[in-house]
Amino acid sequence: MAKTRSGELFSLLGRSKDSLGKIKRETSFFCPACGEPVILKTGAKKVPHFSHYRHCPVKPEGETETHLLGKKWLFEWLEKQGYRPQLEYFLPDLQQRADVFFERAGKKYALEFQCSPLSLSLLADRDESYRRSGIIPLWIVLDSRIRKEKGPFFSATDFLSFFIREGPASPFILAFRPDPPMFVKYVHLVPVSKSRFYYQKTTFPLSCGMKEVFRSCPPFDVSELLAVWQREVGRWLIFCHLQRSAKREPALHALYASAIHPTLLPKEVGIPVPRMHAIETHPVLWQALIWLEFFRQRPRGGTFSMEEVKTYLRRSEKTGLVRWRKPVLAEGRDPFSPVKKYLLFLAKCGFARIRGNRYVIEGKPEPLPADRWREERGKFLKEQKALILTLFH
Repeated sequence: MAKTRSGELFSLLGRSKDSLGKIKRETSFFCPACGEPVILKTGAKKVPHFSHYRHCPVKPEGETETHLLGKKWLFEWLEKQGYRPQLEYFLPDLQQRADVFFERAGKKYALEFQCSPLSLSLLADRDESYRRSGIIPLWIVLDSRIRKEKGPFFSATDFLSFFIREGPASPFILAFRPDPPMFVKYVHLVPVSKSRFYYQKTTFPLSCGMKEVFRSCPPFDVSELLAVWQREVGRWLIFCHLQRSAKREPALHALYASAIHPTLLPKEVGIPVPRMHAIETHPVLWQALIWLEFFRQRPRGGTFSMEEVKTYLRRSEKTGLVRWRKPVLAEGRDPFSPVKKYLLFLAKCGFARIRGNRYVIEGKPEPLPADRWREERGKFLKEQKALILTLFH
C-alpha cells in the first residue's frame, strides 16, 4: 500500500506486473506512515511492493519476500470471510502500522505476521500499545522461526515465548507458512526444561475460518506426553548438575543445601501440570522448592494457605530461585495457576486436605532410594495417568 500525490491509497494486490510498469513511470508514491517517497518495485523474483529509499521510521526492520507473501495470503484469507480487512493500516496515534487491520462485531483487530526475530521488549511495547488503544492484537509467527528439534520439541527462546497464547483448551502458538499457504498450530505446550517445549501439532488450510483456526484444538494425547516426560525428566535428573548453567542455578544449590540429590527427589516432584509455561524455572525445581518449604519442613497436621505459597514464590523470584516468563505475565493470566494445579495433584494423592482456603498436611512425599528411583518414577506416572489427565481438563 502507498499514497499517491493526491493522497489516495493505492494497493498492488490483484494488479499484473505489466499494468504496474506504466503506473510506475507515470505516478509518484509516498509511504502512508512516514510520508517519505517510496519506490514501486516489480522485479521478476519478488512480490510487487513499495520500498523506502532508506528505511521507514515507523517500521524500520523492512520486509522480506516471505513477509510480503504472507501478508497477501492473510489479507485474502480475511477478505474471503467478509471481514473487509485493510492492508498495512497506519495508526497515527500509535505511530504503528498493522500488517492487516479489521473490525468485527464492534471490536478492532490488528493481525501481525512476525517474521523478524525482534527483541522481546519491542514486541511487548507494540502489543501493549495496541491493547491500550482498544485494539486486539493477533500475533502469528513465521513457522520457520520455530526451531524444531528431534521428537516433538522446540526451543523456547524469549522471542518465541512471546507468541504463546491461552486457548480454551490449551496454550498454543499460531504460525503461518506462506508457501504453500497454511496455518500451523502448536498446542498442548508443556515445558520439559527451561528452554525446551513439548508440543502436539495440527495444520489448517486457508479454507478454514477464523474461529476454527484460533479456537479449535485436537484432543490431548496424555500417553505420548507421559512417555516423553518420563524420558526427558529422567535424563535431566541425571545430568542437570553437569550442565554449564548448574553453578548459576540457585534452586539446585537449595537442594544440595538440604542434602538432596535431584535423582532422590520424591516421585511426586516433577509432575506435568497445565499452564507450566508461565514458569521459566525447570518444572522439577519449582515443584521441589514447594515440597521442601511446605511439606518436608512442616509437621503432619500443619497448615498453609495459597497466599503463603504466593508470598514464598514472590520472595523466591527476587533471589532467583523461581523465574517467570514475562510475556505470559503480560497477557494478564494468573501466573500461579500451575502451582495451584500442582497442589491440587498432591491433595488428590492424599498428601494434603483442602479446608477452606488452607491446605492441611496429611502426608509427606518421601525421597526415593538411590537404586530404584527411575523404576519408582516410571511406575508412579503410569499409576497416576488418569489423575494427571484430569488436571488438563
